[in-house]
Amino acid sequence: MTFKDINKLLQPIKRKIFLTIGRGVIDAINNSEKTQKLQTTALSGEPITDMERLQNYGFESYPVPANCEHLFVCVNGNRDQGVSIVVSDRENRPSGMEEGETQMYCIFGQKLYFKKDGTFYLEDGNGNYIKSTSDLIDINGNHTVNK
Repeated sequence: MTFKDINKLLQPIKRKIFLTIGRGVIDAINNSEKTQKLQTTALSGEPITDMERLQNYGFESYPVPANCEHLFVCVNGNRDQGVSIVVSDRENRPSGMEEGETQMYCIFGQKLYFKKDGTFYLEDGNGNYIKSTSDLIDINGNHTVNK
């Protein structure tokens, strides 16, 4: 058996491996089913429809398709069985965070921010916030406290 013959035999396996992981731009999102379904264009220009988007338990988001790209995996390299596993929005991603910090945010200005110094910060997007440090809770804006 020659190298050419071996290469010919391995070609289908190589193709499936290369098609297992992909990266693309989200064109549209159907949010009306039990899981979001994406219409996407892979970076190779390949259109893919009805790709399921999995999200972490307890966290749900509905990104703006025009701004988002994603990473997806395809079972056995089959593009009809693709699942989006990570969605990113470079345009609206917060900046200025320090190493180890965590923030949840949306394009409307609201954010939940856990800072390196132990501060917990919740903002509504209109300048109203709740800020908690180890010895102080600071509330800015109209507020009501009920028991």
